Amino acid sequence: MNVSQNYNDKFQFQFTGNENSSIVHELSTSFTFRNSEDLHNILLSAAQIEHNKVRESAINLFELERVRYDQEAFRNKIREDEERVRLEKEKAIEAKKNQESLEIVKRPPTPPPSAPALPLDKNNASTLLSPNASATQQLPLPTRPMNSFPDRLTTQSLPTGTFSIPKNFESSSIDMLNSSPFSTKTTSSFSHQPITALPKVDTKSGISQTALSNTPFSTVRQQSNEPFSSQPIKSSDRAPLGPTQEHNPTVAASDPSTIHDQHFVKQSLRFEKLDRYYEIHRNMKNLRKSIESQVDEFGKPTSFRISCKKGRREITKVLGQLIVDSRNTAIVDKVIRQLIDSLQDKSEIVDASLFTLKNRRAISTAYLNEDGADMNSDKLPSAFIYLIGAFCKAICAQLVNEAALKPQAASPIGILAARIFSDPRFHWRGDSLIDILISKMFKICPILFGVCGDESTHEGRVRIGWRKMNGKFISDQAHFDRMSGVAAGYAAISLRDFSRTRWKNPYPPTNYWLTLSAIVNTPSKEVCSTQYVVLKSLIEHSFSRFIKFYGDMAIAALQAALVEFPMRGAENSASVGTLRTLCVSLQKDHGLVLG
Repeated sequence: MNVSQNYNDKFQFQFTGNENSSIVHELSTSFTFRNSEDLHNILLSAAQIEHNKVRESAINLFELERVRYDQEAFRNKIREDEERVRLEKEKAIEAKKNQESLEIVKRPPTPPPSAPALPLDKNNASTLLSPNASATQQLPLPTRPMNSFPDRLTTQSLPTGTFSIPKNFESSSIDMLNSSPFSTKTTSSFSHQPITALPKVDTKSGISQTALSNTPFSTVRQQSNEPFSSQPIKSSDRAPLGPTQEHNPTVAASDPSTIHDQHFVKQSLRFEKLDRYYEIHRNMKNLRKSIESQVDEFGKPTSFRISCKKGRREITKVLGQLIVDSRNTAIVDKVIRQLIDSLQDKSEIVDASLFTLKNRRAISTAYLNEDGADMNSDKLPSAFIYLIGAFCKAICAQLVNEAALKPQAASPIGILAARIFSDPRFHWRGDSLIDILISKMFKICPILFGVCGDESTHEGRVRIGWRKMNGKFISDQAHFDRMSGVAAGYAAISLRDFSRTRWKNPYPPTNYWLTLSAIVNTPSKEVCSTQYVVLKSLIEHSFSRFIKFYGDMAIAALQAALVEFPMRGAENSASVGTLRTLCVSLQKDHGLVLG
């Protein structure tokens, strides 16, 4: 800072420092007369200049910030307007789709063609002249040829699956399944129609074509002059269910709202020995309690009890690690290892016939698996049966907890169950022990086996498996979620393809067919909302495998389940609405036309 006096004897100063230097600092270091009045005047002038400089800088920054804020607010307003326009467009598109779906659902079905006049037969003239003749002479369900599918569901996309009939399949069982609940009703005038989309049958099984024509796989009966038998099924054909669980074939056949033929109604009664499932479930519970209550003389758990519970925890843990769309090989190996180890523990044995539907005969030749366990004996290790029960219980728990919310999760569970129960090392006298798993499913969801009940009564809810917690029934949504999960798992287990393996299918697709038949053929007075929920879960993610096994007959069955069965429900029912929506979804997403 250079200081000089002008002609008015006033000091003038010229700043010589750098830009970062303070004027006050320069002045304070340039003068030695620090207490003079002139110095203080100079310092005040310098401070005023510094103040003005800072003020102008602050004002400039404020103006810049205000401009930036205005620009940001303008951009936010533009984004909000664009988002509002986008949401309005999406709502308009969604409303249009919903309107189109409602129009498709409300569209009346195409009336079937008039039935040809049939000559009266002396044997069934009285039936045709009865008041209920119109109900028994309804038109058959149409069967669609595979080449009538749209492009998205072609014949190539549905490969022909083979269904092998086991060698020990009894002829009485074939007679029992004498007609398909979804097959077309024909007489001699229809004898020239071809048999379409029949599943292949293993010729090694020794089943003749005559017997095959009576199975539920045939769509057209062979020409015969004998009328269809309308006699009710004998009580010996199945175990009694009690007065509240027994279906009346005569009432069901005379109900015009049921499916077209009395033979369809008979199919709904083909689940035999339902009471036996209760016994198997009770025997498993008694075995589990006896093992888990074992203590030694000092009141401590026995080593056998500790070993069994350790295996149970391991199986439960690995089942929670299943991954969708994965082979899950490591998990399968862990379950197999636990079961094989339990077969070696022969400290306690139990009668194996307590856990099967029928008491099986011993195989003529000695049967030992590769680990040396005798699977032909009357009794099996208790630890093995205990772990099989734990495996089944864990499967049902996974289905209830995961498949209810994500139906795709049922697929790996079904694959694992089929893999374990088809393993010959775990077969007792040549057949699997899957009856234990089915008894557990029957206990949770009796709807799958043709049991029905009134949901508005306490007894009816108990019959259809409505769960209680703390003495009260769970909510409707919780109940429907449980039923949906178990139904999805049931479909995943029963619709497995064993055509590429030598192992026997532990639970063949005929059981899935019988389940659909039992639900669809329920009399109108006994139909409940749970049946619609179960039916939706059975079909939603398994219809393609069902069509793979049964072809055109599966399409006719789906038509009866998704088109005709909902017509018998209340229009304002949410469960009925979901079934109708599924029908529309199959047509829209997969090109499967059922209406």
